[in-house]
Parts: sequence; C-alpha cells; structure tokens
Amino acid sequence: IAIQDLDGSFDPNRRGMPGFLVSNETKTTTFANGLGCTEIPGSCAMFCQEACLRNVKARVNGAFSQQNVEMVVTNANGTMDVVGWSRYDYGPENLSHNTRIELEGSFGISLPTGFFSFG
Repeated sequence: IAIQDLDGSFDPNRRGMPGFLVSNETKTTTFANGLGCTEIPGSCAMFCQEACLRNVKARVNGAFSQQNVEMVVTNANGTMDVVGWSRYDYGPENLSHNTRIELEGSFGISLPTGFFSFG
C-alpha cells in the first residue's frame, strides 16, 4: 500500500512532516525518496517522510508458469528490486489457460518521480 499523509499526522517521529504510509516491504521502501522511512511500532507499515510516490501497475499476459514470476525494477542509479506476480493460477490440469493472451496478470509497485526500467 501507499497512502499519502498530507499533514504528517501519521509521522511516528512526531515532526508533523508530510509523507507516505507504506507497507513494510522492500518493493515499497527501496525506491522511496525523501528523508527515509521509519517503522511504525506495532504494525507492518512504515512512514516515508517527505516522500512523493505514485502507484504503478504493469499488466502482462502469456506467462506459461504461475510459479516464481517476477519483474525486476531498476532505477537510474542501478538500484534494483524485485516485484512479485499477482495472477490467478489455473493449476496443472489447465496449463493451456495460462498462455491465453486475454488472461492477464499484474505487477504493482510504488515509485517516486524518476527513470526506471522494468524487466
């Protein structure tokens, strides 16, 4: 998740700085810009102070396998992270469905402004 906090009311540092409340996952925090991310005690979330993120969703189709499908995201500095696959699995009895072009899966990630490559 990535939820914008305009007035800093979720800032665990109590500085009242704006930012984003995000999932405590590397796919969300690796590329977070701003002043860094602070863990929110007693939760699975982090607060990324002064960050400005946008949610990006890449839709893909035609993957034969449903297991270990990943997208590698790289920024202009060469920093990399891996995003997992979100798609319905038809199971081994219907593998032919997995390659049907009209059936899509997706990858989702929250990114700041910048240049990124997806592979």
